Amino acid sequence: MKKVTVFGNAGGGKSALAQRLAALTGLPLYVVDMMQFRPGGAKVPHDEFLQAHADILRRDEWIIDGFGNTAIAWERLAATVTLIHVDLPLFIHFRWITKRLIKGLFADPARLARKQSAMEQLRAKLSGALALPPAPHTRVPAARHGGSLHRRGRTT
Repeated sequence: MKKVTVFGNAGGGKSALAQRLAALTGLPLYVVDMMQFRPGGAKVPHDEFLQAHADILRRDEWIIDGFGNTAIAWERLAATVTLIHVDLPLFIHFRWITKRLIKGLFADPARLARKQSAMEQLRAKLSGALALPPAPHTRVPAARHGGSLHRRGRTT
């Protein structure tokens, strides 16, 4: 498992799963949303993003979390060895997105600042390694996962 893509609907726990998988395997984690957007939500110029994405795909090992647009998704899927599609019932996605929203309304600002600082440190490491533009902080639900793991040719 050297090149892994994690994708699926919003609120399914993709990011939490990708982070856990990166911690267990030691593979570097790249988040498509963090590559496409700067802090504050400004979009990275498309050419810069495409170059950063292509640079990652040329590497020997990676976990990529997210989908992006269809064109780059096909490039990534062609290079991927292991696909993880988080495919849960829609009511579960709805529930987890709602929970994320409500938790965000009552979140402790100091705790959020610490989490954002940790994400900025990760972004700095990624930016240094790949010359990636900074991207916005994204919150991830701490949820259980029930997706499916697919390797080319067989399901495990």
